[in-house]
Amino acid sequence: MKYAGDITRVHGIRVGQAENEAARTGVTVVLCRKDGAVGGCSVRGAAPGTRETDLLRPGNLVNAKKMEISLPEVKISVDPKFGYLVQTRILDGKKYIVISADSGVEINGVSVSIAQ
Repeated sequence: MKYAGDITRVHGIRVGQAENEAARTGVTVVLCRKDGAVGGCSVRGAAPGTRETDLLRPGNLVNAKKMEISLPEVKISVDPKFGYLVQTRILDGKKYIVISADSGVEINGVSVSIAQ
């Protein structure tokens, strides 16, 4: 039943929902127009799978047309549509930026192999 405040009445908003009652889990997805919107989430339950929710924190917002990772010693530019390849990890107590390199690596136009 739709009511006056139904979010699907907003132009450019689409909503989807799925649940698994046996597993006692579910998800609701709100899709906005291509020109974007501010995101947010509400996480509930004892063991939520929330690895990417920190990306919604205001301090983590980036210019969608430019993605640049800067450290004092290194600066890396990434095409924003491939930002999902960049992750942060803590290994042996140290913080790392990890970039998937399965499709190859070039440094100044020279192919570099990564040893297994």
